[in-house]
Amino acid sequence: TIIKGELMTKLQQHYINFQSLPTIPNKILYLQNHQNELSTYNINVPNLIKAYVNNNWPWNNKTKDDPDRIGF
Repeated sequence: TIIKGELMTKLQQHYINFQSLPTIPNKILYLQNHQNELSTYNINVPNLIKAYVNNNWPWNNKTKDDPDRIGF
């Protein structure tokens, strides 16, 4: 059994590791390599990877009919 505090510690370590990566390709590779574990935190890793690959973020206000749109 994993204690809730231990989960946060692992998630915090992922955050630190991810933020320290210098390039987008490094970030994409990290997401790919840790997809299964990150998914346990309800993180939609495929959408994150797609956003980094396409530089397509919800705040870029893509139209709803744009097939590359991610988000709301």
